[in-house]
Amino acid sequence: MLGTLLTAGALTACDAPDDEALEAVPRRGATASEATYGNSFVMPDLVGLVLQDAQNSLQALGSRSLDQQDASGQDRMQINDSNWTVCTQEPAAGAEIPLSATVILASVKLDEVCPGGAVPSPEETTVHAAPEPEPAPSPDTSTSPAEPDEAEETDDPEEPGAPDLTVSQEQAVRSAESYLRYSAFSKKGLIDQLEYEGFLIEDASFAVEHIDVDWKAQALSSAESYLRFSAFSKKGLIDQLVYEGFTKKQAEHGVEHVEVDWMEQAALSAESYLKFSAFSRSGLIDQLVYEGFTKKQAEHGADAVGL
Repeated sequence: MLGTLLTAGALTACDAPDDEALEAVPRRGATASEATYGNSFVMPDLVGLVLQDAQNSLQALGSRSLDQQDASGQDRMQINDSNWTVCTQEPAAGAEIPLSATVILASVKLDEVCPGGAVPSPEETTVHAAPEPEPAPSPDTSTSPAEPDEAEETDDPEEPGAPDLTVSQEQAVRSAESYLRYSAFSKKGLIDQLEYEGFLIEDASFAVEHIDVDWKAQALSSAESYLRFSAFSKKGLIDQLVYEGFTKKQAEHGVEHVEVDWMEQAALSAESYLKFSAFSRSGLIDQLVYEGFTKKQAEHGADAVGL
């Protein structure tokens, strides 16, 4: 059984809040994983998610304590949370719980069956490795050399087959494809993840170059994921994606193609700030502008909360 303490960042507000409020307010420039959102939150449905994504969701909501358990009963340590799938959660989805309450997540590895659940079908876990070339026929030394006309018929050389993958390269490819089935990654982020898994940098880089990935689509998926759990300005979301390893062009593509109302995001962000601290209208507008919202969006946010 593994317990993990999730901590929250702090923000220095423009107005002077009380000490308790300061602890809960997101600091300026905080990322989604550092933000906190109040003394309680509504428990999301985490069953079926990759354990790392479930952790990110809880952190974005401000949860401070997580108990990770092995659902198989073998009491294994979840060293790499991206290699585990959540089977059960406690409290249940929809329950409103304090930020300090301990959330219990029981998981199994990605290729294992949850107790009473299902495992991905073989089609879902097929590795698209390069086909092995057919072995060249052994020369027949018992016969005489081919006649000239026979040699002419075989002058056209066969195209060489694709090179064999080493065992470690094949495993790195399988792992990379497995990660991309459950979560969005940047190219750099996926290489780093494979290195964290213990693959050599050469094998990790080979695997990521070998598989077919649309990194702009990955940036879009990642942007959508962040917006499900936290409010962002357009600039703030681009910065977050770049921080995750996407190029500036990929990050901008993801944010430009995501369906989002930035006015609504400003209102949500303003509402979040007021839950934990006192702000004047001008102070709240300044804070939202600092977070990357335009002046018009920030003023809309202040209007939406009644300031």
